[in-house]
Amino acid sequence: MTVNIIILILLIFAIIKQIKIAKLQQTGGGIDKCQQTNQFDRENTNLLKGILALFIMFHHLGIHTDVPAVSYIFSNLGYPVTGMFFFMSGYGVGISYLNKGRAYISGFLPKRLGKLFPIFLILTVIYIGIAIVVYGRDITAQIQSFLEGEPPLPNSWFIFAIIYFYLTFYVSCLISDNPKRVGLLLMLFTCIYIYLTKEAFGFKTHWWLSYTCAPVGYIMSVNPIKGNFKNFICILIAMQLLFTVNDKMQLLSTSETLRPIFHAFEVLFRSVCVFAIVYSLGMPKSKFLALLGGISFEIYMTHGIPMEIGVFYQISDVWLILSTVCAAIVLSLTIKHTNKITGRLLPSSVRG
Repeated sequence: MTVNIIILILLIFAIIKQIKIAKLQQTGGGIDKCQQTNQFDRENTNLLKGILALFIMFHHLGIHTDVPAVSYIFSNLGYPVTGMFFFMSGYGVGISYLNKGRAYISGFLPKRLGKLFPIFLILTVIYIGIAIVVYGRDITAQIQSFLEGEPPLPNSWFIFAIIYFYLTFYVSCLISDNPKRVGLLLMLFTCIYIYLTKEAFGFKTHWWLSYTCAPVGYIMSVNPIKGNFKNFICILIAMQLLFTVNDKMQLLSTSETLRPIFHAFEVLFRSVCVFAIVYSLGMPKSKFLALLGGISFEIYMTHGIPMEIGVFYQISDVWLILSTVCAAIVLSLTIKHTNKITGRLLPSSVRG
């Protein structure tokens, strides 16, 4: 309920901002950077990633702690935060494809996977060793868990999902050189992904529920909103009111079969709302958030390691939170710095 109200309030501020911009444009007034129509740029999305990195850590910590400020506020933010990460991945790929054209496809997979896969494999091997030595979890049990949808590295299902998105984007671009048709192909591949993870493999809901945000982010980047952006926000406000009222009164009761689909749509809708809010209002400037935004992917990949170790040794809730956040940031900065050093040694075709 709290999240819905916050989104609703921010959407109202967004439409007020758009109205002011429209008046300035009508009167011929100048529009500075803070008043520009589209602020969903690299600087602001990096700041947004910083907030999301903190949110995803606190969400997972809320599962293992009884600190009300963490467990209550962040307990239901896992899907929306992950969905926004997927949305920005799709949106960023789409913008780059529009700006660079077919040249963007050349070396796309080496550039993306070359920075992602090596460190992911190293962390996975290290954590498999930790699980054997510390937890007494043999390799057979870890393989079985992986086949059931729980990779050895905590929360690393996201890595497999994003790799699938990159691969299907690349294949879609080979099939068609039309950016809009690529979006349609991505939606087709998304349906295949949902079928595989949900029905064929029987993985848990988190494998697919947020994933639809990735192709939608791409589609929104290659199909920019034309006409009056105020009308678009008005539609979002009306739908957000519906979600807010439904949370309170349960007007849209759904069956067990349809509830995950409704939840997936709600996660997707929230990502679009956040996009509209940042698009209109930008983000508060913060060096700390900018720092976290630059290592947000590494934080997502590493924070489960210190958290799971802390849970195993049953350290206090406060120390678990502090140690997880600090260790994740230090690990992520180390990985980022190492990647920069090794990146200089790689061929230009695989540099990001």
